[in-house]
Amino acid sequence: MNNYLIITALYRFICGGLILAINWELASPESTSDLAISTILSFVPAIFTPFLINLFFKNYSGSNLTKLSFLGIFFIVIAITMLYQNTLLLILLNFALWIVFFLLETSLKLWFSELVENKNEEFINKYSSLSMTVNQAALMIGPLFIAVIMKFIALFWIFLI
Repeated sequence: MNNYLIITALYRFICGGLILAINWELASPESTSDLAISTILSFVPAIFTPFLINLFFKNYSGSNLTKLSFLGIFFIVIAITMLYQNTLLLILLNFALWIVFFLLETSLKLWFSELVENKNEEFINKYSSLSMTVNQAALMIGPLFIAVIMKFIALFWIFLI
């Protein structure tokens, strides 16, 4: 269970930082349309991700789908690192990243249910609460961390890290 908590916290930390860094790059005083399009597209995967899971990943365990999702995030972030200066590609890669985020959210729920399958209600409530607390803290700290280091490190290196 500790591995689950560490992995989910790390994911939320990275997720929050990535969202801030990408949106920061898309924000422009001249035009808000790039950021608006990217924001709208970030919600679209919520519509079709359940179909993707049922079509391609229904036989995956929660932990295996989590591993696959992290691999997807890794490759998308590598692509973002190389292509973030092209606005259209950044918007498309952000869309792909959100697809993986939604897959990962589902996989983490599956994984948690697998971990607590034979546990008592007290154990489940304790770790569910602890998981939510740790994840919310990590999701808030990630963007704060990125906001501070963006003053000192080029965006290329932030994406690469």
